[in-house]
Order: sequence, then structure tokens, then C-alpha cells
Amino acid sequence: MSILEPAALEATITTDELRRRLDDPTLTIIDVRPIAAYNGWRLAGETRGGHVPGAKAFPATWLGSVDQPEIARLLAEKGAIQGRGIVVYGDGDTDAHALAAYLRAQGLHDVATLDGGFGAWAADTLNPVDRLLHHERLVHVGWLRALLAGESVEAGPTGHALLFHVNFGVPEEYADGHIPGAHYLDTNWLESPADWNRRSPAELDHALRALGITADTTVIPTAATPRATRTRSGRVAGPGRSRRPAPP
Repeated sequence: MSILEPAALEATITTDELRRRLDDPTLTIIDVRPIAAYNGWRLAGETRGGHVPGAKAFPATWLGSVDQPEIARLLAEKGAIQGRGIVVYGDGDTDAHALAAYLRAQGLHDVATLDGGFGAWAADTLNPVDRLLHHERLVHVGWLRALLAGESVEAGPTGHALLFHVNFGVPEEYADGHIPGAHYLDTNWLESPADWNRRSPAELDHALRALGITADTTVIPTAATPRATRTRSGRVAGPGRSRRPAPP
């Protein structure tokens, strides 16, 4: 049997039972949904976005895309080891059962899946939910695709919004390919050519306004942008460290 095939359900746990065990130091809880859902986005129409407090993220898709030694390392790192009880949950039965079956095949027998998955957990207001702080600033591909198509999206930007392809002085990357409608932003432009430091607030404001970014603009950075940071002019922009002088 493939590790991606759901196995017969051997054990389940109800949302009430899991809530009572949240402080159990011998329990490991694993969330098999996409990382964006774990962070807080409501990808499956659930009442609330986020994850069960204390749960570790291990998307079920990793079972088919990550090699076996790395899967074993990740699961051990997340507490899926002998001697611990393990609860697995997702949006429905299939993905949770797939990981539960895999864990049992590795010799871990104290494995249960959550009745109703995260949807059932989120629907009960007695159950606490955790989420990544400001998760709405870390958008996912489906969200951006819907936004560009003119659809209504969760936590959608209000007013003016701009999409930027951001990198550190590599315009050829932008020329080779970028998301349709994206502008180019070289973060070198935000630094002083004299001392490699950020330009003064007034200079930054001028540089950002030249790109169309004002206090009422929501900036969506893509490409080589490891994180999003707040700027003086726009709500969100990519970080600006570089090794090359900025243009005049």
C-alpha cells in the first residue's frame, strides 16, 4: 500500500477529548494541512483560521515530495516518536489518515486522528485556536491568484495595491519572468550609495513615492523577498539589504 493511501481508521479522538488533553506533556499534535492554513488562512471555509494550540505543521504533501530520511528527521523533530501519543488532523479524513498510516507503518501505534478535522475544532467556540501573528501579511499563492483575477479575498487590501518583483540588483531575473502586472523593485534603491546604510526617511519617502508607493498603498512583494517589513510610506515592503551601490 502506498503511504499516500488512506488506511482503515484505527483510533479517533473527539474535539472535546483533545481540548482536555492540550496540556498533556506526552501528547504530540500534528497538522497535515498546507502551511498557509496552519498560519491562519481559512482555505477550506472553516469558521476560524489557524491551528490547534501546540500543533506542529507537517503538510501531508511532504509524504510524496520529501525523501524518506528527511521525513523521518522532520517527524522526530516535531515529536512523532516512540513513547508519545500522537494526534493527526487535517481538513478531512484522507490526508490525516495518510500520515497516521505512515506513522503506524513506522512502528508508532499510539496514533489517532481528530474527528471532523480542523473544521470541527474551529466550529466550537470552546476550542482555542492559535495563528501566526499578522498572518495576513504573509499571503499565499491562491490568495494572490484570486486577487489578480479581481475576486474578493480574505483580508484583501483596501484602496490602492501594487505588486512588486523584489530582488537585490538582479533586473535580468525580472526580465526572465515575473507575475503579470508586477513592477520591479531593486532594494538597492533604498540604500545610500555612500555608506551602504538605509537612506534618510525623507530620501526613502521620495524613492518609494517615485515607485507609486504612498501611505495608502498596500505593497505585495514577491520573488527574492525573505520577509515583509513595514515602511514609512507603504504598509508592507521587502527588506533592503544589498552589496551594490544604489543609483543616484
